[in-house]
Amino acid sequence: MIQLTAAALLAFFSCVTTASAAEWREYAYEADGFAISQSAVPILQEEERESPAGPMHVRHYAFFPGPNGVVFMVSAGTLNASDKRTAEEILAFATRNVPEGAIEYLVQSGAKGVQYGYEKDGGSTLIRVLAAGGHQYVLQLNGPASAFPHPDAERWMDSWRLLKPGEKPKGSREIVGVPNGPPTL
Repeated sequence: MIQLTAAALLAFFSCVTTASAAEWREYAYEADGFAISQSAVPILQEEERESPAGPMHVRHYAFFPGPNGVVFMVSAGTLNASDKRTAEEILAFATRNVPEGAIEYLVQSGAKGVQYGYEKDGGSTLIRVLAAGGHQYVLQLNGPASAFPHPDAERWMDSWRLLKPGEKPKGSREIVGVPNGPPTL
């Protein structure tokens, strides 16, 4: 499971993008098969991670919506060809250390998912894990406990959706640096 503390996330990204009262727009990531709405262009970081079925390529899309220290991040992991786990097995592994009563089960945009949150060392984390189409998606908000509940958390998490194959959403943008090429409008 992909999970980072707020401090690790801030160290993980070398530059910070903040959003003021900017307009929310949808950003689509064809290579990872999803779109999400937010008020700032995300920062992209890629890495290889181990999964129970071997290596998994992960792209982290993060943005910082203001000065309160909260990080919004989608981690999109492409499952390797030998990973034959079902969505239920992926979600069970992702929540293996979470008390059953703390897990909310959901379906979003046709993807099975779970959501849970926790507080630790003065920080709060809200996580939603979704599994579909050969990907594991982790939507995560991290920040100081004083910033939670965050006013944009539900809006942001609920805006996530799967792209249909070949879909090019009108008005959507693709982040520069993703293998699909330059932004499209």
